[in-house]
Order: sequence, then structure tokens, then C-alpha cells
Amino acid sequence: VHEIGAGIAVPGLACACLQAASVIVSDHDPCACVVTQRACEHNANVLGEEGLRRVQALTLDWFAALEPGFQPPSMSDVVLAIDVNYYSSANPALLAIIR
Repeated sequence: VHEIGAGIAVPGLACACLQAASVIVSDHDPCACVVTQRACEHNANVLGEEGLRRVQALTLDWFAALEPGFQPPSMSDVVLAIDVNYYSSANPALLAIIR
């Protein structure tokens, strides 16, 4: 599972808790990624939720996908894009990152 534009990554973390084999949550904001990774580690330790140990938080700029030679961080069978796009000018980048 790869949740793009994850913010605090609630849907991605739910997938991890429901035993998704691997979960990547990505956001343009590096602070959101750091906070999400720390929250996963903390909650895995406090709650014993082992699925949260499989979460990887990555900074990802969708517009990078429009550049020649872009390599995605990984390929996923499932992409979650929940409440991610507020500007039509970002649509080409969003589609490129999903492909």
C-alpha cells in the first residue's frame, strides 16, 4: 500500500494495523513524514501493534514525476489518494506519480 499526500497518514496506518504486507506513506512535507514515522514507532512500542513497524514514511514531490528519468521510490499494488488535491494545476503531477 502506498498512501500519497498522506499528511498524518491515518488511512495508511489503518492498513498497517490491518496487516498490509508493506505500507509507504508519502507527503511533500518532510516534517509530516518525520512525525508519522515517530508516531508509528511510538505506537508500535506502546500498543504492541507490530504492523506499524512496517510503515515507511517518505518525502515525495509529485512534480518530480514529471521530470525525465524519474524513478518512483517503490511500486505498490494499492495506491491511496485521499483528499489530496486542491489545485487543478497539480493534476498532471498527481497522475504521473500514480502511474
